[in-house]
Amino acid sequence: MNISSIQKTILSLAVVVYIITAINSKGYYHADEQYQIIEFAGIKLGTHTPHDLAWEYTSSIRSATMPTICYGLFSVFNLLHLTDPYTQTALLRIVMALLSLLAIHLFVRSSSSSILPPYRTVYLLLSFFLWFIPFLNVRFSSESLSGISFLLAIALFQFQKEKKYQFIFVGALLGFSFLCRFQSGFLSLGFLAWMVLINETELKKLIQLLAALAAMVLLGIAIDTWFYQKLVCSFYNYWSLFSTTDDAASSFGILPWYYYIWYLIKLPFFPIGVLIVSSIVVIIVRQPKSLVVWIVVPFIIIHSIIHHKEERFLFPIINFLPLILVMAYQEMKSIFSHPSLHYPKLFLALPLVLINITGLIAMGTKAAGVGRIDITHYIHQHYQDKEVNLISCQWSSPYNPWQSLPTKYYQEKNVHDIQIKSLCSFNDSLVDNNKVNLLVLRKAEKSNSECAKWIDKNHLVMLRQSVPEWMEKVNGYYKGLENDDILELYLINL
Repeated sequence: MNISSIQKTILSLAVVVYIITAINSKGYYHADEQYQIIEFAGIKLGTHTPHDLAWEYTSSIRSATMPTICYGLFSVFNLLHLTDPYTQTALLRIVMALLSLLAIHLFVRSSSSSILPPYRTVYLLLSFFLWFIPFLNVRFSSESLSGISFLLAIALFQFQKEKKYQFIFVGALLGFSFLCRFQSGFLSLGFLAWMVLINETELKKLIQLLAALAAMVLLGIAIDTWFYQKLVCSFYNYWSLFSTTDDAASSFGILPWYYYIWYLIKLPFFPIGVLIVSSIVVIIVRQPKSLVVWIVVPFIIIHSIIHHKEERFLFPIINFLPLILVMAYQEMKSIFSHPSLHYPKLFLALPLVLINITGLIAMGTKAAGVGRIDITHYIHQHYQDKEVNLISCQWSSPYNPWQSLPTKYYQEKNVHDIQIKSLCSFNDSLVDNNKVNLLVLRKAEKSNSECAKWIDKNHLVMLRQSVPEWMEKVNGYYKGLENDDILELYLINL
């Protein structure tokens, strides 16, 4: 099998893995993915009012670009009679999967010249299959679409044979990346600094790029104005709010400057995380003028300075990590290629491969996050034609997990959500014999053994767990989510 056929096989496998992941990855990883894109789109679809939306809508601080794309796609789906909400969001993720496959493919092709031939197959495999990359790339979220758009921009820039309008397309993609997530402007700043200081790009090309970027930003203002029905520059409103002396961003939580270093070690799983951080250090030291250094390192530093930190803020750079890993290995190959290290390398590589495969399977077969939408999907599939009395413990309702703003997009007219303080406060009067009675609770509710006995005593039947049990056990080592937050759905037959 020659290298071309290997590449075709890997790409074909990637298509299968990404589509499967997109279909299975129901729901949202972070609330913003749901509340500030899909729910926002409802305002134009006529299914939502401003009262149904998060406070960011009335503040006009979120770019309307992604909600507008969502509105457009949902409108097409509706015309095709694909009106089921779970089908529509699955199609959104499939669109993201195909777009990310294209972006990764082009980026790998454009950057392969920096990878020695013996390592190019490994580079291709890591680019598509580093365990967290498929799951994050299929998300219709601001972080993912922004990162994919930026990756496409860099891919187009790196192609050795210059194309007509190349820099115009690169600038437009940078502008689109910014509109999807404003903080991605830091990626563009690092890229532009490298173009001027290291690459010494021609002034004419820089002007073309910046003009296209500015045009895309102006288009974003036009979209904002149409969406919010008033003259709006959302990125200005965002900056004005979060740069005040009150430091509005900090009200969502403050973490130390080194949080992202720890995050890069912990969340990819400890052995892989150590390799990622070590590789970044190696590339900084050995190839300080590399484009990937100027893109990734300033982005991490700037986000480390900002008080409010979340792991998702670094998601736009995940597709650069395979390149960093392989480049770092190349830099250290004189050490790693020593004959005495042959068997130790195999001994270390096999567990890493097993960890990666386990991660791919887990993230490709589970719902997003703690699986709240997996529970609503189960109810949707099995009880569409029945009246449902859904009794949910505190913080357990899959339709209103934070007990403030429901996810209206997934709400069912036949489901009546009744919230109780805890499992211990359940009483028979909550049961409606004329309806299907369901109970949903977080595993944390069963920490009180006396209350938990009530489930067995009354012979409740568990219908669904939001995260499969085998993944719950794996998570005991990985700790990517709190097992106590996993939901259990029971049928009540009193």
